[in-house]
Amino acid sequence: MMNNDKLTYTVPEMAKALNIGRNKAYELVKTDGFPVIYIGSTIRIPIEALHKWLNESDGYI
Repeated sequence: MMNNDKLTYTVPEMAKALNIGRNKAYELVKTDGFPVIYIGSTIRIPIEALHKWLNESDGYI
């Protein structure tokens, strides 16, 4: 498993990993089909699902 066995990113962690801003990351989380898990009011992005989503994207996010 990647990232020291970490299974999910927080939104700020995802933003850093993708080298995008925090606002853009939160906008991305609201995109239809984006792999996100809500645990109460906490947002988590499964790392493997994010990689799959990126690989299957049409090149424009």
